[in-house]
Amino acid sequence: MASPARTNEELNLTVVQRYFPAVTQILTLANYAVLYKHSFEKKEWEKQDIEGTLFVCQLQLDSLGGERYSVVIMNRRGLKNFMEELIGENALEFTDDFIIQARESVEGELVAYGFWIHQDGSTANARVEVGAVIRELAVRGEKSRREKREEMEKREEAASGVAMGRQLSLSDLFRNQRAEDGGLSLGS
Repeated sequence: MASPARTNEELNLTVVQRYFPAVTQILTLANYAVLYKHSFEKKEWEKQDIEGTLFVCQLQLDSLGGERYSVVIMNRRGLKNFMEELIGENALEFTDDFIIQARESVEGELVAYGFWIHQDGSTANARVEVGAVIRELAVRGEKSRREKREEMEKREEAASGVAMGRQLSLSDLFRNQRAEDGGLSLGS
């Protein structure tokens, strides 16, 4: 008995998830891309040993429920694949040659990756089309994460406002009730 046929999309997602389990969906792809990293010391782009299909993916929600997206390159030249989470529109730059994302590394240094996407014939607009999706998702993810953060801050503020509000004495708390009860006094 033959196994049910799976689509290319399903097969691609299965392979990407094998290496990056946080991926929940592939939103678009470029058939062939090459990864570059900017050397700030040399002030030039250095080709990395990573090239292959570039996937733009949706990731699992962050801890607050905010949307996350990434760029994944499944490497045809070796065993090391690449994933870079999209952090926001201000971190992106689009040139004739590259889609660039710059960010601060864990060590506090600036890191910039350039994604070069092959274009010809049927893929003549691939860099522009994939770049537009990357920009849209970077904006959407950043907005979603900001909104979830603001919601959490409002909830924390409301919770701490109740607990940390103005202190009341029992006299203050029951003053109005005592007035209604016939003028009984608690000594104040």
